[in-house]
Amino acid sequence: MFIQILVLAVIAAVVLYQLYATLGRRVGRQPEDATAVTKTVLASAGPADPVLKEPLDGVAALRARFAGIRLMLNRGYAALPDSAVHLDYLLGESMASRWSFAQKRYEMLSDSDWQWQAERLRAAKARNPRLILTTLDYWDPADQRTVASLYARERAAGFRPYVATLALDHLIAEPSG
Repeated sequence: MFIQILVLAVIAAVVLYQLYATLGRRVGRQPEDATAVTKTVLASAGPADPVLKEPLDGVAALRARFAGIRLMLNRGYAALPDSAVHLDYLLGESMASRWSFAQKRYEMLSDSDWQWQAERLRAAKARNPRLILTTLDYWDPADQRTVASLYARERAAGFRPYVATLALDHLIAEPSG
């Protein structure tokens, strides 16, 4: 009986490994995906398009392919500030607050965390002065005092703030007065 279980476990392990190896190649971003997107955008935009003279990153490819749409990047700090020239909006998510899954409550972030994001948003704005900088924080709608302080902090920094519940099913209006 033990040998049969052992043999079945080995067979299951081999099957799962093969499944993982096959699916692992088919999901997620692969290096060849970027090349395929670049070739598609180059082919669809045409050879005379001046936007396509430089190598394309994902944001530039979207802008080149869909020039008439408004683009917003959410916390894509690795692509900044270079991609800022292709954006209309930049969102700093969880700038001052977030949900702690470990403690199951909303919590404020440190000033240094806030400053780190703010510096990247401002650097992007320096590259693209028409860029609209927005923020999204998460908080309990019943705590209007903290909601008001979140809005005030972000507005004072020159951002367009929003505060929502974690589920994003409720955008909390900015308290008046």
